[in-house]
Amino acid sequence: MQLRLIALGLVMLVVASTGLAVIWATASTGQEVGKPESRWGCDLPSDYEKLPPEKQSLELDMRSECEAAQAGYHAPKPTNQSPVLSCPLDLTYIQTGIFPFTFQKFPGGRNGSNFASAISSGGVPYTIFAGAQDNDVQQGVIFVKEESTDPCAEAAGRLTRLDQDFILPAKTGPVTLTAIEGDFVSFETSGGSKGRFNYTTGEFILP
Repeated sequence: MQLRLIALGLVMLVVASTGLAVIWATASTGQEVGKPESRWGCDLPSDYEKLPPEKQSLELDMRSECEAAQAGYHAPKPTNQSPVLSCPLDLTYIQTGIFPFTFQKFPGGRNGSNFASAISSGGVPYTIFAGAQDNDVQQGVIFVKEESTDPCAEAAGRLTRLDQDFILPAKTGPVTLTAIEGDFVSFETSGGSKGRFNYTTGEFILP
């Protein structure tokens, strides 16, 4: 019984001594010894003092690595970068030809016949839709859409594109494209009319 009392007294003495040491260190330095603050903002977790010794050691190692990284050289951030003004597309990936029509929102879209994908002699890609007007199935129409060749230049306002519909001179029914010949597409209508159309200029050539 006497030995137990002595041992308990020793434990209490050690705890009291440790508490006094922490209080003295805090009063002397303004912060607890066990949780020093980092000049680089790599602070230890708020429950650092409650962690087991091996976890405290790991946290200290991680803080050291953080401080070393923060203290190292940091390249200056670039400022006032010039926007990319040109990023031309590779036209070799464009598939050309005449294809079955799928609905598009343009005059004649509800009475579409077919469409063509072509690249002009000037190296500009076009999509040419053929059919008839929505409110008049006898009025043939060709809608021309100039595709982008340089999205960056277009975004910067340095490039404009053509989107326009062209009405056939006579009402002979919906238009169907039959061939692509350079800057021209050949066509015929349900009423039997035939002709050619320059999709770069909007000019009809009729027999």
